[in-house]
Amino acid sequence: MKNRFPISTLLSCFVIFVLFAAYIYALDYDRKDLANALSVVFSMSMAIFMLKQLMTCNCVDFKWGNIVASFAVWGFADCIFITYETDTIGDNFILHSVYAMPVFFMFISFISIGYSYFRHSSIIQARIDISVIFIASMGFLLSFLSEQNFANNISNANFFFNTFYIFIDVFIFLSSLFMMFSIRNLSEYKDTRILLIGFAIYGFYDVFYSINDINGKLLDNTFADAMFFIVFIVFFVASLYAKKYKNIRLDENFGVGVLKKTLLLVFMPILKYIFDDNSEMTYIIFMLVLALFYAILSLNIASNTQSRLAIESEKAQKAKLKREIQEYVAKLEHTNNQLNEQSKYDYLTKAYNRPYFLTLLSEMIKTKDLGEQINVYSIDLNRFKTINDSHGHYVGDEVLVKLIESLKEILPPNSIIARFAGDDIAIATKKRELQNDYAEFAQKLLKRIRVPITIDGIKINLSAKIGVGFTQTSQIKVEDLLAKSLAALNKAKSDTKHSFVLYDEELGNTLLQENSIQILLDSVKFDKEFSLVYQPQYEINGKKLIGAEALIRWHSPIKGFISPGLFIPIAEQSSIIVNIGKWVSKKAIEKIAYINKTYNTNLKMSINVSPKQIDSVNFVDNMLDTINSCDVKTSSVCFEITEMSWMSNEEIIKEILQNFQDNGIDVAIDDFGTGFSSLSYINKYKINKLKIAKELVDDIQTDDVSKDVVRAIIALAKTLGIKTIAEGVESEEQLEILRDFGCDEVQGYVWSKPLHETDFEALVQRMSGRA
Repeated sequence: MKNRFPISTLLSCFVIFVLFAAYIYALDYDRKDLANALSVVFSMSMAIFMLKQLMTCNCVDFKWGNIVASFAVWGFADCIFITYETDTIGDNFILHSVYAMPVFFMFISFISIGYSYFRHSSIIQARIDISVIFIASMGFLLSFLSEQNFANNISNANFFFNTFYIFIDVFIFLSSLFMMFSIRNLSEYKDTRILLIGFAIYGFYDVFYSINDINGKLLDNTFADAMFFIVFIVFFVASLYAKKYKNIRLDENFGVGVLKKTLLLVFMPILKYIFDDNSEMTYIIFMLVLALFYAILSLNIASNTQSRLAIESEKAQKAKLKREIQEYVAKLEHTNNQLNEQSKYDYLTKAYNRPYFLTLLSEMIKTKDLGEQINVYSIDLNRFKTINDSHGHYVGDEVLVKLIESLKEILPPNSIIARFAGDDIAIATKKRELQNDYAEFAQKLLKRIRVPITIDGIKINLSAKIGVGFTQTSQIKVEDLLAKSLAALNKAKSDTKHSFVLYDEELGNTLLQENSIQILLDSVKFDKEFSLVYQPQYEINGKKLIGAEALIRWHSPIKGFISPGLFIPIAEQSSIIVNIGKWVSKKAIEKIAYINKTYNTNLKMSINVSPKQIDSVNFVDNMLDTINSCDVKTSSVCFEITEMSWMSNEEIIKEILQNFQDNGIDVAIDDFGTGFSSLSYINKYKINKLKIAKELVDDIQTDDVSKDVVRAIIALAKTLGIKTIAEGVESEEQLEILRDFGCDEVQGYVWSKPLHETDFEALVQRMSGRA
């Protein structure tokens, strides 16, 4: 453990101890010359060691400087004493004057401590304490003098100086204890506490010394002198803990401090009796009255002070409480402003959020003037998820921020913009009917959206679909107006030819029809209402039957026949498409298993797979379980996956393809050529077949672009070793063109329409020669 004091300080302490022990030795063996010499050396050494210690801790101030001076002057006085070659000071005025100098310096040092104390105490209490100490000191002195022959001794230097010392000593003794009783945190300042103890010892002992000197009891060059050196040692120990003087706080419990000081005043007659063997009744009564007077006055002041402090404390508490309330109110207002901002604005783009947008839109509808029209534009960014997946959400977020800022620049007056969630953006405008051109503004929005955005050196190109809803009446609900724009947006997202769609009456009727179909789907009985038809698939050369595509049909007991083109898109908007897909797969696989076993054929059944099926849990496992339960070869099944599935679920598709490949199941890309990403996928993954979209086949005779696309697809497939099948072939001319291009397989009305179960089975019988 590291020492509290450095080696030099410990060495100084050791030297002081040796000198003091030598001095005691000289006194014990009556070596007065040696004792006098050691007294000089001891005093001077104490002065030097203390000054060095104080300089080390940078604490040389007025208080400590006077104490160091008292040590040095004491040594100087001892030197003069030695020159007189006498055993006692006696009545020598010069020696008394010289020895009065260190007392003077100590008294000045004590006064500086007292000043620091009294200036931090109550002014009234400080005045009372000083007055009582002065009166008690004077009373002690007068009580002692009343017993002496004052007239005979007035010219005696020894009597004069000792009388002065008695007053000073009592004053120092009482003041030291008064301060010790009053300072609350004195234990925190060891230097001050030890100094006050040293002054109290000095005052107490010097009274004893002076009284004995006056009474003729010689104490010079005796063990009595050693007591002064003990006081010096106490002062030196105090210097070891010296530090910069700090404010002194008074004891908060005034009653205890007053009680201790009162008891000290009562003790003074006893102290006089100890020193003088005499204590007059007059002095005893005087001190008791003084103590009583002091106690009453001090307690009254303490009570008033406590009341004042309580009032001040209460005022301070009220002021503090007021400040805290003001701070809390300010903080609450700040928090309220933040919450208000959060309740209105999207945290990322600072556009309005959905709730506040609807509030403002509702206000726009209510305040709409006659002849004004309100348009709502619902915007959805195409393939925005790909940006997040490819470049990270940070880039995606920054794109949204910059896009919103860009769109704000082209908004007309009285317009609002909001971000609902993800990449869903909404804009509402209010214009005069004659000025309103939704198509022009929608094109303007699309043009601005297509402007490339650069984030950290990454150039991002965007496109979007827009749905527009409008109202010319103020009687519409805000939710209904927004629903119109969202319905138009859904129509635009399914429309490959248009980037924006306006909600109109026809679309409204379509939505009503879709809602009714959705209601019917929610309660559909699969085995009673659904059935399958089979579209035969042939080799283009030789017209050999190679399989069929399973197609679902719905005969509703309420609406009758409902086209798959109508109900499948509706079903794909909910989870019911997953159940429909499972039902179709099971029925189709059961059928191909039956046909291949019954007619000893090796036909392949093609089954369409919805994107939601791919996203569903255990899709591959469910398909494999169905195949195994039907006891059919995996090579007899081909799953057709749309390009949209590839674009939105690449990672899932990759895993599915690997599983199907490992189990010998073929996979075809359905409607190939209508998208814009498939070329990269067929090069990246093992695909068994490309199914050329009907839209391309329809125009193959009349549109050179469609013809060139079909030719390129077939050429690419042959290069990659992938088979091609054309769907929707309806004429011999189309068939001939496809044959010339090298297409492998076809399906369509040119050779067969979709067949019911019994008709398809009859076709298989004929083609297999077992009819």
